[in-house]
Amino acid sequence: MPVTDPVLGQDAEYHLGLVRSDRAKKLAFSTVQMLMGLLNHGKLTIADRQTQLSVISGQAGELFTHLFKRPDGTQILSFTIRALHPR
Repeated sequence: MPVTDPVLGQDAEYHLGLVRSDRAKKLAFSTVQMLMGLLNHGKLTIADRQTQLSVISGQAGELFTHLFKRPDGTQILSFTIRALHPR
């Protein structure tokens, strides 16, 4: 979306999305495509409570973990760390 276009919400956020205004793929496009390949295998069981993530060095921001179990027994663990001091 060009920065001259109006946006929804209080904060103008032009960096969200999977493609640029010229439809060129952003990094997020490949990430979502990979996740779809991992998770698109029937009904998933969400087992977030079975996860525990600890930081052993440095300072951690806010930690988010998600554990998905596929019907074939494969488990996919995803984690995100929100930085203490965003750039």
